[in-house]
Amino acid sequence: MECNLTGPSFFTAAGDGTASRRAAAATPALARQGSPEEPNIMGQVIRKDASADDIIHDTRTAHENARARGGLWQSLADQALASVLTLHETATAEATAASAAAAPLIAARNEARRNANDLVGRVADHIWNAVGRPRNDANLALLFPNGIAYYVEGDLDTQPKRMLLLAKLLTSNLHPRLPSLQSTAAASEVTAAAEALAQAIEAATGAALHDELCSQVRVAVSRSASMELANLKRLYKAHGFLEADIHAVIPSRVVRRRTPKPPSVPKPTAGSQISAPPAPAVTAPTVATPTVVSSAVTAPTVAAPAVTAPTVTAATGAAG
Repeated sequence: MECNLTGPSFFTAAGDGTASRRAAAATPALARQGSPEEPNIMGQVIRKDASADDIIHDTRTAHENARARGGLWQSLADQALASVLTLHETATAEATAASAAAAPLIAARNEARRNANDLVGRVADHIWNAVGRPRNDANLALLFPNGIAYYVEGDLDTQPKRMLLLAKLLTSNLHPRLPSLQSTAAASEVTAAAEALAQAIEAATGAALHDELCSQVRVAVSRSASMELANLKRLYKAHGFLEADIHAVIPSRVVRRRTPKPPSVPKPTAGSQISAPPAPAVTAPTVATPTVVSSAVTAPTVAAPAVTAPTVTAATGAAG
């Protein structure tokens, strides 16, 4: 019995088997890549410049999801995220305590400034009344060159020193109509208010700086947490986990591209006229007119023959 190696049935069978094996081998790759109708969109870890609260939320969620799966998922997540989450809890507690400690000191500083401003204004009114309520007084301008604005406005840290300068001017007896006892008493009140304000500023400044530092540390820890999330994703991929499974544990943040807005057209207002852009000038093509040279036809000159009339001589007859 001969084996037909050249018949169509052999090539058909071999061809079908090869195609089937190739299709079977290519099916998983095509499934992983996704069809053109359903493209495979890679998940993204939250950016490090996102909100600190959002970063910590994603980090804590990823750690909880990994612990729920257990096994290698949990061990890798504990390795990458446990320490940074503990550090963030410590920084948050410290920031909360610092903010709570700074709040009453800042409130006391603000109250001391309001009291100091009211005192300076009251002293200025009493002095103006004592010197006769002048509309214009050069000596009074030496004490208050621009009203009370110089002493109560501007930088808070330097306000106590400016108030001490006012107290020094009050004790110098610059105004001849201002009683010495009144100016001395006013200087004592201004000095006491300036010292109280300086103490309140010093106490609040240290607490406010501590609160600011704790807030900055908390933000820095959240930035580290975002980088640890990206590192955890790389660890999962290195151990062969699929992208979809990884982002079932780590929240995915899809970055949406913003569509550029069309240029805005100004809306006409009442009584306004929007002139249309001038139409482009269309120049008609110049057609050269052919020059026709007329040939002058000169008629021939015909000289008329000169006709001489004959001379008739009358015959004279002799009458007989």
